[in-house]
Amino acid sequence: ATTALYTIWPDLSRVTLGTGGDFYMEHNGTNTVLANLTGDLYIQNYADDKDIIFSSDDQSGGVTTYMTIDGSTGFIGITTSTPAYKLDINGGSMFIDSDWPLYLGSTNAFIEGNTTGTIIRSNATAGFTWTDGGTTHMKLDTDGNLGVGTATPDTKLEVVGSFAANGPSSTFVTMS
Repeated sequence: ATTALYTIWPDLSRVTLGTGGDFYMEHNGTNTVLANLTGDLYIQNYADDKDIIFSSDDQSGGVTTYMTIDGSTGFIGITTSTPAYKLDINGGSMFIDSDWPLYLGSTNAFIEGNTTGTIIRSNATAGFTWTDGGTTHMKLDTDGNLGVGTATPDTKLEVVGSFAANGPSSTFVTMS
């Protein structure tokens, strides 16, 4: 049926483009499929600084945006429409299957969980540093020296400041 503004196709219709039928859209009454049978499939938005937005039913009678590609930054937001980072996941967790590392900046630094435990590997020339954004609170250097309260530990364990240790039979050692 055709009206002045659009054409309504019945369920089980397929709209095909390309002389070889290389691209089609079909709807079976329940699901809709966009299919590309050759080459790459591009989704492009040429509107200046506008986004590509993926929304779906939210199971409460409304529609919620679940993923946004920000047209002005290229950032991807999952459950946020204003991503602040290259990948911004808001209000949930990210799951990475076992034996697949999460690389941090390069292949020299990663976190990996697998059947033998959790591996945290740092850049070979920097070690690990725990900070609050300005002050170094703990440092594990590439020689295996751990410093608490110092960024330059000289021994296997160096504590700058007071500490307490609890031993067997409730023996405590406190140093100030």
